[in-house]
Amino acid sequence: MENEKVLVEVYIPAAQLRNDFYLPLQCKVMDVKMAVLAMYKEHNFFKNTDLSFLHIYNGDTGQALDFKQILLHCGIRNGTCLFML
Repeated sequence: MENEKVLVEVYIPAAQLRNDFYLPLQCKVMDVKMAVLAMYKEHNFFKNTDLSFLHIYNGDTGQALDFKQILLHCGIRNGTCLFML
């Protein structure tokens, strides 16, 4: 289970950005947020914008994910859509 990964879609509705990410199930939700934002900033999206207020939600359940939890404990599986709002 340690090396197991999932393919998820991360959608930021306010910016109409949508990308797929291949993530380890042992990854913390906060690390997902940081990786997604770093990728977008690298491509000049949100260049000078503070996005620390964004939360991640499970698109299947609508539940806000706890940043301290790992994906495995949040019920994330292949094909899950995560929303950043």
